Amino acid sequence: MNLDLTSHGEAGVKAYLDLRHCCRTDLLVLCDILGYKDVCESVHGEIIRNLPHCEGGKDTLLSTGAQFEAARPLWELDGIRKRLIMFPRGTLKTTIISQAGTIQWILNYPNIRILITTATADLAQTILGEIKSHFQFNEAFRYLFPEYCPQKSIKDWGNADSFSVPNRKKAGMREPTVSVSSVGKTIAGKHFDVLLCSDMVDKENVKTPGGIRDVIDHFRYMDPL
Repeated sequence: MNLDLTSHGEAGVKAYLDLRHCCRTDLLVLCDILGYKDVCESVHGEIIRNLPHCEGGKDTLLSTGAQFEAARPLWELDGIRKRLIMFPRGTLKTTIISQAGTIQWILNYPNIRILITTATADLAQTILGEIKSHFQFNEAFRYLFPEYCPQKSIKDWGNADSFSVPNRKKAGMREPTVSVSSVGKTIAGKHFDVLLCSDMVDKENVKTPGGIRDVIDHFRYMDPL
């Protein structure tokens, strides 16, 4: 997709690139672009500050579109590798972490492979559908990041279980940009850079010792280290 910003002038181009950078480094800014208006510093700042911090990088505007280079490779990011975020129900954890957080990972690392796992397939697919919808239909997001968004067959892009962004550069990767799984579903032979476990425990799978064991075994199988 060609992106012509010449009519905006130098100041307009700078503002455009600055906003792209802010979306990559400031989750509150990205949540605003995504339309998550209830996410705010006073309520959700503690969640956001305890998530991985992406550093953005350098954008170059070319005649064929924008070219991005991350400030640092994914595996060289500072900070701990495992986090457990526990906040009460209704505090938008899924919106911030699983949805906006996943999108921010992609904006910084288009070649990333993310797996989102939940208690049930329906929940996982709902989360994936919300993430996909921004790449498909969110006009503000699509204007800022056109190279990440499908421009043809938009409604049919991806499927209920996965999608890959069009600006992915590594050929031959078996895993999509984002995949979803659920407790009990086999994920053998696949490799991911980011694992997001969102609501793996629900009111049904805690009713029996067998259900509890299934959740524990699934989690351990996902992350054997």
